Amino acid sequence: MNKKQLLFRKKKRLLFRKKVAQRIKLHQKNLRKLGLITRRKKNIRRKKNIRRKKNIINNRSNLVQIINNITNKNKKIIWNNTKINQNKITLTVALPVFNSPKILYLALESLKNQKNMNFYWELIIVEEYWINYNLIKNYINQLPNCIRIVYVPITKRILLIQKWKYMALVASKTSKIYVMHAADCYSSPKRLYIHYRHFMNKKCQFSTQPIGLFYNIKTKQKIFYDGRIINRKKGKSNHLNMALRTNVMRTIPIKNLKKNIDGYIKKYIKQKYKLVGTNFIFNDLSIDRNNWKYSIDTDGLNNISFNRRRFYNKPSKHFRSYNYGTQLGYRNMDTYIPKYINKYLNKLK
Repeated sequence: MNKKQLLFRKKKRLLFRKKVAQRIKLHQKNLRKLGLITRRKKNIRRKKNIRRKKNIINNRSNLVQIINNITNKNKKIIWNNTKINQNKITLTVALPVFNSPKILYLALESLKNQKNMNFYWELIIVEEYWINYNLIKNYINQLPNCIRIVYVPITKRILLIQKWKYMALVASKTSKIYVMHAADCYSSPKRLYIHYRHFMNKKCQFSTQPIGLFYNIKTKQKIFYDGRIINRKKGKSNHLNMALRTNVMRTIPIKNLKKNIDGYIKKYIKQKYKLVGTNFIFNDLSIDRNNWKYSIDTDGLNNISFNRRRFYNKPSKHFRSYNYGTQLGYRNMDTYIPKYINKYLNKLK
């Protein structure tokens, strides 16, 4: 090889290394903004020290402070029903929101249509850039037996698991049940009631819904999800519409996760409490076998569902084609979902 060629290769390597170093610095800056890494001295970082240092966001006070510092106080809502004692709150509905001005309406309407509400609960929402501020204000005094609404608008994007834990930390001290509600989900009218019934049993650690209908807003396609079907490769099954105990959610450590957060929470609780089998998981079929038919999960207008598109054309794993509904005794959406919700879904694009 010529000297020119060797010099050219060396320059290429140096440029590549510089680019990699720049990317690492940018990534570290983003992690610092999120509170995932503490600022350290300019000295060389050793791997052992990094492992020993605890993550700043796992500390209760630090996480609350971080999110309070990036909260727009002018748009923050804290509504309390003064007629009812706040100490009667037994259930918390946590609703994280990001860039969903069209589909949040579905989640709020499903909470408005809840039935058999013989207990008191609260709603906590964390949203970036307060897009749905006016919409949320309209639901004050509209939710049955809801005696507290907390809306936290933040100025920077944070991890979903950070939102889940923050809402558990901010929840009422008397709250015993923590419902993880998705912004793109229209829950069944008995969802909160069934969660409440499940956690009356001390053995219950998870309250779930194994079966559900998924609807793609853009393509208007439908598929079924059946968590009772065990994945042969992993030997695991997952469920929808999860709820757990509030005090347990407060202890869960935060990791830099972008997906499968439900599975991570489930795995952590199993290891911590040394749970074996599935006896600690209660599902809605034990109380109402038709409950799942009155709920619907949507795709197409949220960030999480991008990887789910492939299942509509080629159903696999826990997903089954729309014809699978005949085996489950499902008729059609018009039979179970309110007409005004169906009209709203048809108008969305």
